[in-house]
Amino acid sequence: MTGGEDRLRRALDDLAPRPAADEAALGGVERAVARRRRRTAVARVAAAVALVGVAAGGAALARAAGGDVDRPADVATPAQKGGGEGGGLSTLRTTVPGPERARIGNATFVVPEGWAATPLGSGDALCVAPVGNPEPRWEDCGGLAIYHGDLPGRGGRPYERDQPWSFAHGTDAPPCPFAAPGVAPAADVVEPGQTGRAYIDGGPRPVGDRTANFNQWFARCSVSHRTFTPRAWLLPKSRILILDVLGQPGAEAMLASFEFSGAGG
Repeated sequence: MTGGEDRLRRALDDLAPRPAADEAALGGVERAVARRRRRTAVARVAAAVALVGVAAGGAALARAAGGDVDRPADVATPAQKGGGEGGGLSTLRTTVPGPERARIGNATFVVPEGWAATPLGSGDALCVAPVGNPEPRWEDCGGLAIYHGDLPGRGGRPYERDQPWSFAHGTDAPPCPFAAPGVAPAADVVEPGQTGRAYIDGGPRPVGDRTANFNQWFARCSVSHRTFTPRAWLLPKSRILILDVLGQPGAEAMLASFEFSGAGG
């Protein structure tokens, strides 16, 4: 073969198509593009998962730090409603009004149903008595008299424990608290019985979670001969005196309801 023929053959070979080589290259390009697309999709999914994890972790940290400030405090969470692990049935918290409480000094107490607590005298004192009960009455109170601060004793003197007739605060013989038919109140006065004016019972008694000094006396009416046993509970540190002259049946329950703030007794 001459040099001219050889050059002609090479020129013809260069002009001829090479499908095998081109198809291999094209397939490689397509596979590379597909791999790049898959890597991009995986990266996007991983980024989304990471973003969700960050959000969940942030919410958990907020709850652990006392967050969730946008949720009202009185609204139950799904776990509280029974949807969470170990959760039981729960309802929204509600405020249920309790019995009426009155305050004197550092103490509050439940006013019995059908009773009222009204100011007594000019000092810091309350009369806790049945509503609309005109008699019997003792020193203008038809129930329990509760004093705070300056505590009255017998004959206008300050109250002291274990003293004779400390329930009678006036200097004159007090009128009988029980009305007697045909007898003027001024004529039927309170007088000592067979035990005199000394106390007939005393010692520590509970008032709420505190301990009071208790005294009880005996008295009778001079004309009607009605008898009664006045009682008193003294809390010296709280400077509170509770006086039950008429023997109210609900006195002990009311005393048990006393709650105190701060030191006292």
